[in-house]
Amino acid sequence: MYTVILFAGTSVAPGRSIAFMKTGSFPLAFILLALTLAIGLASAFTIKKDD
Repeated sequence: MYTVILFAGTSVAPGRSIAFMKTGSFPLAFILLALTLAIGLASAFTIKKDD
């Protein structure tokens, strides 16, 4: 279930980045993509492993 949540979050960023690139805001597009991936990475570290 956690994997679905992580991939759902990271699949939204490329679509948003393309929308920002069409308007000509390349730095904002890449910052948004990096921020989304960083949030996904941070949330991956919070998942507890069942032993």
